[in-house]
Amino acid sequence: MRDASYEILDMLDQYGKDTDGALMNGEGSEVLYAFSAMRENLFEWFPFGAEKKLLQVGGGYGALTGLYARKVREVVVIDPVDESREVVRRRHAGLKNIRLENGSLPGWETAERFDYVVFVGSLTDCWREELEAAKGLLAPAA
Repeated sequence: MRDASYEILDMLDQYGKDTDGALMNGEGSEVLYAFSAMRENLFEWFPFGAEKKLLQVGGGYGALTGLYARKVREVVVIDPVDESREVVRRRHAGLKNIRLENGSLPGWETAERFDYVVFVGSLTDCWREELEAAKGLLAPAA
């Protein structure tokens, strides 16, 4: 899928929180990918802990970030693309438990540990290294 961050930013400027309007008037699979509430079905069912911390690897236009923010105490989104982070920031501007970081796995260094690390459409050809790096960011099981 091509990067449509600029188009999505324009649509956020035009439609704001009106995702139905964006879906009805936008074109292309990227618009559906960015704005369809059906994507939340991927994780709506999962029993995330309300006091837990989640690392989202890749912003994915923020389509799942809001769901995570409603379910856990803190969401950290790492994404190497400035425009992708900006989409997430604008889309979820009112949510105080989301933090955006520039980076990607492997290579992102932090002392923080997370209860969950999620990749949705963000694994690359280096997936083994990415998953190994993600394992190192997991908090010890309670």
